Amino acid sequence: MHRKRKIIALIAVALLLTACTYKQALVLARDAAVSNAAFEQALVVARNDGFIPDNTEYANLLKASKRIAQLDDAAVNAIMNQHDKVGAIAQIDQAIATLDDLTTSGLAAIKNHDRQTAIHAILLAVRGTLISAKALLS
Repeated sequence: MHRKRKIIALIAVALLLTACTYKQALVLARDAAVSNAAFEQALVVARNDGFIPDNTEYANLLKASKRIAQLDDAAVNAIMNQHDKVGAIAQIDQAIATLDDLTTSGLAAIKNHDRQTAIHAILLAVRGTLISAKALLS
């Protein structure tokens, strides 16, 4: 009987740790979503101020922001509804790849160095948060 209690206690601890990991990952996903929303808002402001004159480039930047949001939502769904760490990590990896594409080429559409730098900093915040979530789930 004593051995059963130990096993039950170990299982309870494992479940608690898993729940904490999921909760922390969800908090990071929320933080990534907030930072991504700030990125999208910064794009709108830069566009309104005339720093993203090309319509196609502006549309591509907004599309990338939407893609990041969709991948973040998919990662949350994988964690919340499916308890699928591997699936969540795959979604996070795709979001990071989208961010990397933006930082290497997409920001050239912003024709003001200061705005480009500020928006790049926002993207780095999103990327850092996603990397933290991925590390937590790994």
